[in-house]
Amino acid sequence: MEEARIQRLLGRLQWLARKNREDFESDPVLLAQFSSNLSSGKHLYVLDPETCGQPDCWNTYKELLARDRDRARIRLDCEDASAALAGALALKGKPALMGLRPGRKISHAVAGLRDGEGTILLDPAVWAGMKPLSDEQYRETRWIEV
Repeated sequence: MEEARIQRLLGRLQWLARKNREDFESDPVLLAQFSSNLSSGKHLYVLDPETCGQPDCWNTYKELLARDRDRARIRLDCEDASAALAGALALKGKPALMGLRPGRKISHAVAGLRDGEGTILLDPAVWAGMKPLSDEQYRETRWIEV
């Protein structure tokens, strides 16, 4: 994947995480819902064509809740899940990051925390049921601060 495209995608991921942070800050109930749903396993990894009918759509957590309000689980994919987690961590004053593992056809978004000399990779899409990438694939992750 070309560098300019990687930077554009990282910028979009950063924007989505920051939008989630703003939404969580302005609505503490939304943040509580996210935290509760995350900790109780109420997120379900589902590809965008099934949730929005398009190959790719990016949603804030507020939009996901509105879309799935009548469902038992909140359906999301990697960028939705990671941007919500990074936004929540940033709001709590944590050194949150958004990550992108560039791919030829499909890229993968993750969240992260800066930890001294390194980065702790967090993959909430896997927590919601996505098959994890290999350690080698995760090592290719590119990062941007939230």
